[in-house]
Amino acid sequence: MSMYWSYKSLPELKDIEVSEARKLFKQAWKIASKRPGTGKAVAVLGFCAGIGTMLFGPIGGGIGGGIGGAYYGQVLMSKTREVLQEMGYPRS
Repeated sequence: MSMYWSYKSLPELKDIEVSEARKLFKQAWKIASKRPGTGKAVAVLGFCAGIGTMLFGPIGGGIGGGIGGAYYGQVLMSKTREVLQEMGYPRS
C-alpha cells in the first residue's frame, strides 16, 4: 500500500503546475472530508489518543494521537484521490 503525505506525492497531480495542483488538492480535500467513512477515521483518531492518554498519560496521548492522525490522513488522502479521479485527473 502506498502512503501519500501531501499533494506533491499524488500521482493524479503529478504533471500539473504546482499552484494549480495545490488549488485542486484543497478543493478535492474539502469534498473528500464530507464523504462517508471519514467520521470513522476521526473516531479512530480520538480512540487512539484516548487510549494512549489512559495508559501512558499526556505523552501517550500525543503518541496515540499521532498514530490516529496518520490513519486519518491516509483515509482522507484515499478519499481525495477518489475525488480527483472523478474530476478527471490525471488528464490523458
